[in-house]
Amino acid sequence: MIHKNKGFTLLEILVALAILSISMLALYNLLNFSLDLHSYSKNRTSLVGKGYEIVLKRLNFDENINSVKNEYDNVTITLEQQITLIPDIQENYLTVENKESSVTYRYFNETE
Repeated sequence: MIHKNKGFTLLEILVALAILSISMLALYNLLNFSLDLHSYSKNRTSLVGKGYEIVLKRLNFDENINSVKNEYDNVTITLEQQITLIPDIQENYLTVENKESSVTYRYFNETE
């Protein structure tokens, strides 16, 4: 007597579930990495904007760095100034940082 089985065996179902579980885990890890990268990029973009704004204020309005420092919460701003070989030109390194990342700007301006 020949029996034709219709359906799946228990072993086939377990193998299919294992493959599905592994692929879902890979997708979860990819999504988690993507969210971390988005958070890092958003934070970095915010720092770039703040630093650019500070550089523009210093160049256009000749503001003191201490007056600018108080405008931003949870951000550390440091300024290093160096004299260059060109007379009356000063090299500046402005670093804007928070807990997660930092951005450094290098720009030149005339000394008073």
